[in-house]
Amino acid sequence: MVGSGFHFALLRRSEWICVGYFVYIVLLSFFIKVPLRRRCWLVVMNAGLLTGLFFLPRAAESTSGWLVSILRDWLPVPLILFGYHESGRLTFPRADRSFEKAFLRWDEYLFRTGLFHFVKGSFPRWFDAVLEFSYLQCYVIVPSGIAVLYLAKQSNLADQYWSVVLAAVFTAYGLTPLFPAQPPRKLTDEVPSSRDPSLLRRFNLWIHDHASIKVNTFPSGHVAGAVAASLALMRPLPVAGACYLAITVGITLGSVRGRYHYSVDAVAGALAAVAAYLCNGLF
Repeated sequence: MVGSGFHFALLRRSEWICVGYFVYIVLLSFFIKVPLRRRCWLVVMNAGLLTGLFFLPRAAESTSGWLVSILRDWLPVPLILFGYHESGRLTFPRADRSFEKAFLRWDEYLFRTGLFHFVKGSFPRWFDAVLEFSYLQCYVIVPSGIAVLYLAKQSNLADQYWSVVLAAVFTAYGLTPLFPAQPPRKLTDEVPSSRDPSLLRRFNLWIHDHASIKVNTFPSGHVAGAVAASLALMRPLPVAGACYLAITVGITLGSVRGRYHYSVDAVAGALAAVAAYLCNGLF
């Protein structure tokens, strides 16, 4: 019965990455002190999600194959959001702010050579507006990558694209509960009070206050996803990959300048993406 319904061998590599992440989240919930109701919710929801993933190859055989293929190409978009919020359900910042203090020390160390002025210094309003707009692209850069592959008639590379992106992003989300911290903008002494918030910044803050998990992701999932998307596009579509990389630089700088992330988050996110890209080339 199970053998006829589930086609494990026909799962895509990117889908196996999803399976690994959501199984990991369930297991992690037993090692982190969380309310029993929350743990049960994770077990039930992820069991249903994994069942759906395992039935995808079967659905491709019994229905319109091209329709299911398109669904599988785009399914990682909501799964990333789902995985992000599940990570937040397991992340509880410590009252002593030990991780925040450690991350701030890394900020001071990394920017000791004058670049620290980049975070604390005053710049023209247009400069901050450009970085805020650049940071805003973190919400669209990953899903737009698969759209670019479709426009270039290379949708056959969707699994390769998502294998890099999901490995990087889920590494970031999977580590976040182990390094629970508040984002630097939530720390009173880190709020750039000298800057009059622009409309773009107010919009970014509104998104963070209403749609985010309200904790700091270490490594930065936004940077990890942006760098991974750029690298995944670089070989099949060099021009698009280069454009994405330029946008990624803006996202990275904006995340640190706007104090949405600590500098170590951005660096770790970029390293996670590079590691995902290199590992994907080995298998």
